[in-house]
Amino acid sequence: MDKMSKFVIGICEDEKCVHDIVKNLLDKYAGMREIEYEVIHFFSGTELLESEREIDMLFLDITMPGLDGIETARELNERGISYKIVLLTGKTEYLKEGYKVGAFRFVTKPIMEQEFFEAVDNVRNCMLGRGEITVYRDRIPYRLQQRDILYIASDGAQTIICTKEISYRSEKSLKEWEAEMDTKLFVQCHRSYLVNLSKVDRMEKSNLYLYGKYKIPVSTRRKKIVEEAFVIYDTKYR
Repeated sequence: MDKMSKFVIGICEDEKCVHDIVKNLLDKYAGMREIEYEVIHFFSGTELLESEREIDMLFLDITMPGLDGIETARELNERGISYKIVLLTGKTEYLKEGYKVGAFRFVTKPIMEQEFFEAVDNVRNCMLGRGEITVYRDRIPYRLQQRDILYIASDGAQTIICTKEISYRSEKSLKEWEAEMDTKLFVQCHRSYLVNLSKVDRMEKSNLYLYGKYKIPVSTRRKKIVEEAFVIYDTKYR
């Protein structure tokens, strides 16, 4: 997810009491994880399919009257709409059908807090670094997902954006890139380097090693910040 974006969650369920349960759990989750989120409520599959709102994650009840959850998910797939769907069900016999329509996770009813939190964590972790940036090579613009970037390095008045396959140059400063990148994924480890924590194999003394191939220096002043950022990433998002 983009650094500044709000996590948008849809709840498609015919029973209002379940909406209230999910909303209360989301409030608790958001407080624990320190995130901002928005909930959009739908009370039928038809209402969901008629909506034009963009959603990051969808809690979808399987056994709704009219269009049930499986039929609704199938219709979303046919329209090319790829929400991260967490199916809500009290009947395990629907699991096979759920996987066929691309369900990301299942949460059983009655909803248990731990299982619910794990499902939301899984979705957020999957989406980490999916925000895109625009870079140029030979004056041709390219769109890159943040998670595909290894590191960004200062090079005089320019910066170099390095991926595993290719590098790009930019007129933006490292400070400007730091403001744009997802802070859960990127940390400035040196005045000349901004590194993607998901690409770090290990940290030894004053260096970060990426893919066992790239060695990025860590300044003494930033070493503690980098260590703390790496622990948070490794604990919450690895």
